[in-house]
Amino acid sequence: MKWLRYTAFPELYPETDYTGERLHWRLRQNFHDLTSFRVGPPRLRQLRVTNSSEVFSFFGRIRTRPKYDLPMEENRDFCFGWVSGICDKEREARSFSYAGWKFTSAVEVWGIPIPGRYSTYGGGGYITELAVNFDFSNRTLNELTDYLWIDRNTRAIYLEFNLYAPGLNLFAYNMFLAEFPETGGIVTSYTIYPFRIYLHLGTNGIYTLICEILFLLFLVALTGKVVSGIIKKRKTFFKSIWNILDCSCITLSFVCISMYAGRHILASQTMEKFKEDPNQFINFQHIAIWDLLFNLLHATLLSFSTLRLVGILGYDKRFSKIFLVLNNCAKDLFWFGIFILYVFLCYAALGYLLFGKYIESYRDIFESMGTLFISMIGKSKFTEINEKDPIIAQFYFFTFILLIVFTLLTMFIAILGESISAVHTINKRSKAEELIEFLWNKFKNTFVRKSEPTTNYKKQPFQNTSIGFLYDIRKAFNDSDDDKKFPRVTTDFEKRAKRIFDTNK
Repeated sequence: MKWLRYTAFPELYPETDYTGERLHWRLRQNFHDLTSFRVGPPRLRQLRVTNSSEVFSFFGRIRTRPKYDLPMEENRDFCFGWVSGICDKEREARSFSYAGWKFTSAVEVWGIPIPGRYSTYGGGGYITELAVNFDFSNRTLNELTDYLWIDRNTRAIYLEFNLYAPGLNLFAYNMFLAEFPETGGIVTSYTIYPFRIYLHLGTNGIYTLICEILFLLFLVALTGKVVSGIIKKRKTFFKSIWNILDCSCITLSFVCISMYAGRHILASQTMEKFKEDPNQFINFQHIAIWDLLFNLLHATLLSFSTLRLVGILGYDKRFSKIFLVLNNCAKDLFWFGIFILYVFLCYAALGYLLFGKYIESYRDIFESMGTLFISMIGKSKFTEINEKDPIIAQFYFFTFILLIVFTLLTMFIAILGESISAVHTINKRSKAEELIEFLWNKFKNTFVRKSEPTTNYKKQPFQNTSIGFLYDIRKAFNDSDDDKKFPRVTTDFEKRAKRIFDTNK
């Protein structure tokens, strides 16, 4: 409660500016930075557990307060001070915090379960909506403090509020969480979800609208192409991996369009609800989560489209060589990846066991993996573990860098280098063989006469002659680009030979 009174409330309800002058009542709706607008009042939401009793050896039956779990969540209505029974209606009518003692389901407030650091909590709870000004919010907080709104059965308290930055056209759903484990203590965390509701404002909005229209046109064209290919080839159409990738991109595109439309509908309904009563808290949590899911699907679609672009670039000789190198060492890279993943997971688990109870960056396996991955690219957090246990930390970090960064990554580079050398050797041998085959075919065509076909055709100059043979050899050793830059000059000998050839014809 002290943090709310002396830290959160001065930021949410500013009364003076940076010069110390008292703010106008309209400016008091802003955040403390005076650039962000507070959308509605903030609210407090508490999650509780029911009382239970267990039988222990030598101690008998003891009253316990279990860990938070959805089946153990408290969902009854209480009077002031968490007293069950019939409440005084007149007292509730004069109170500012009477709603904070009544349970509200997640369906009524559009809430969804949210994971914290210690547990995952439901979307409902005991909700206390604060006011849009400091005086009424402070009175509400005083009542909650006097009647011990936070007690031993409290497992989590959320402070939720929404901000809007007009300069950036950006909304932000802010959630500060305080968890109260059954073992005692407090675990704090916060989450900020930025999102946009008005997408087509200003120059960037017009550019976004143009890109969306072009995307729809391209999607219609690609869908028509894929449908026509399926009708013509039927099952054989799906034998190509690139056709399957095109179908996946089309499916994800239509899913993203559906998510985009759903987000627009939810945002419109939420803003209409806010316009009806600006003094009521509006839950933007579902819009923020919906926007997050839309961005994940959009990123997946972008990655698939990038892979399709790589397939198109594969027709280039330089890119095809890269594919040949990867294809040549694919088996070695697969088993090498399995081995390096195994070693990496072992070090992540070891870091969690050694430093998980002391350091936040090793608090679970996934955080430990992220910390070690950052260390591989040169941004290590060695100072944190070195302060806790220098000897174990130095041995752990030194062996990780020596084994993963120096040894295994060097093996990875060696595998690629060997594959590059093998592909280069194959290409050199194939070029030599092609040249020998080309010379042999020209030799046979020059000195071994073949029966000419009965059909009439126009005979090319110097065909099956010594001059043509020499010209073809010269052309084989010259690049096509050089021929374009430096066109071949016809010599006097070739001109005379051409006149003789035309006369004989």
